[in-house]
Order: sequence, then structure tokens, then C-alpha cells
Amino acid sequence: MNAPSLKIKSLNKSREGFTLTEVLVALGLIVVTISLFMNSFVKARESAMLADDRMKAVNFTRMNLETLLTNTYVNLPVTNRPNWLTNSSISAGTTSLFFCGYSIITGQYVNSRQIRMTNTWTSARSRKTNAVTIATSVCSGFQY
Repeated sequence: MNAPSLKIKSLNKSREGFTLTEVLVALGLIVVTISLFMNSFVKARESAMLADDRMKAVNFTRMNLETLLTNTYVNLPVTNRPNWLTNSSISAGTTSLFFCGYSIITGQYVNSRQIRMTNTWTSARSRKTNAVTIATSVCSGFQY
């Protein structure tokens, strides 16, 4: 009598496996995990593009400041210049426009000037306006 009961148990063991619910739950967990990884890669790419635009803005600002100092070093009038389009950059199929403006004020001495140059741009991805400012002082000479 023990022989038939052993045969039934062996048939039940051969039919064991995952249920449809277990497979769907596991598949759902895999999909969520992959989507989280993909989201982190997209955010990292956007961050890298923002850093690239910021570095370009710093370089454009330095270039414009050097141009200003080279062309008008002898007499820098106390003035403000509103933003004007200075540079554009194409990165990953999007164009960024950089607008530069500056202000020149009298420094501590009569012949000294303080220059503050600001470069602004709107990020095409995030639609946020960003700005970089560089400040320097120049003097045409001291008189004692």
C-alpha cells in the first residue's frame, strides 16, 4: 500500500513551479529597477550638459572681458552696457545663446576702475536662466 502513495507524491513534485502571480510580481520589480537606473542616467546627462553650458559661459565671459580690456584699457569710462548677444553654442542639437553685459565703476583711486561682466543664458533643456559674473579691477597708473 505504500507504493501508490509514493507514486502520487512524485507526480506532484514534477508539477511544482512558479505561479503566474509570482512571475508578474518579479517582472514588475525588474521593470521598476530598470526604470530607476534609466532615470539616473538621464539626470546625469542633463547635469553634464548644464556643466558644459556653464563652462562655455565662463570662457565667453573671460573672452569678452579680455576684449574690453584690450580695446579700451587707456580710458575705461564709467558706464553700464546692457546685455547683448555675444556668442552662441550648439550642443547635442540644441542652440544656447549667451548674452553679455557689463558695468564699470570708479575704484578706490581716481585712475582705477572696477569691471563687473555678467553672461546670461537660458538652458534649452530646463528652461531656466543662468548667469556667470566675473569681476576685476584695473588701474592706468598711480600718481603720488
